[in-house]
Amino acid sequence: MIIKSMARKVPSFQQLIAYFHKEIYQRKALTFSHNLWATDNPAKIAAEFEQNATWLPKRNNGNYMYHECLVLGHYPDISEAKQARILLDLVEQYISLRAPDQMVYGRMHLDTDNLHFHLCISANTVRGRQRRWLSKARFAEIQRHIEKYKLEKYPELGTEKYYDMDARRQKWEKSRQERANAKTAKPPKLSRQEFELKKRSGQPSQKEQDRTALLHVFDTALSELELGHRLAQLGFSPYTRGQTEGVIKTATGRKYRLKTLGLDQTLQQARHRVQVYEERQAELALLRAQPTERERDEPKEPER
Repeated sequence: MIIKSMARKVPSFQQLIAYFHKEIYQRKALTFSHNLWATDNPAKIAAEFEQNATWLPKRNNGNYMYHECLVLGHYPDISEAKQARILLDLVEQYISLRAPDQMVYGRMHLDTDNLHFHLCISANTVRGRQRRWLSKARFAEIQRHIEKYKLEKYPELGTEKYYDMDARRQKWEKSRQERANAKTAKPPKLSRQEFELKKRSGQPSQKEQDRTALLHVFDTALSELELGHRLAQLGFSPYTRGQTEGVIKTATGRKYRLKTLGLDQTLQQARHRVQVYEERQAELALLRAQPTERERDEPKEPER
């Protein structure tokens, strides 16, 4: 789950709430309101926000509102109706911590594979004369609290932790240790014939050269597809026999066990890096799918 926040320096309540109610988002859209009289009329809701904003003193670069969004992950095995109920509950928990005394209106959008809830939050409390400011540390704390609540109450959504700093720190430390271990890994054992050839020529053996080439691929590939493609370009194909993983040099048919080359841990690190990279790419794609502030604010040309 992703929670993001965008401040607005102008009281563009009408534009934002109209965006919440665009025709393409009408299908089974749940709404959420907090400290509001109007609950079903976009014009009246916007007017109520605007009237409350007049209590704020004018200030250069001062915030009037926040556009925030809670985005669920992709759960194809869970019904849309159940996901919607879960997301609404998470929104209620979030607002109880984030803006209990402020005016809030939100609407769920179901136009993508990831259900998401848009929220409009006033910068001040009801008839408040001061802007409520939320520090980055407090916002991060709320994100972690909501994530913990989701993990405990809805285990069917998985166990991935995005905002838990302890879990992320442990993952980073494990990755750092694995990289350190890889740097101190023992060189591959050479046969007597390879050792004598290396001694006579003063050049790395063929096994050492192949190990160096494979190490570079494992250290830099960013997807399973790229990994397989680059191995093929080098003239290698992977094989697995029981718990043993290795590669075959296509030209000679020679087999290398990755453990013998000292690359078994390196391959595991590569797979972990690929997983993290693909998860980050999915998160970025999800964020890009959301319209930018500029796209929402620009007037649309009428259809001809």
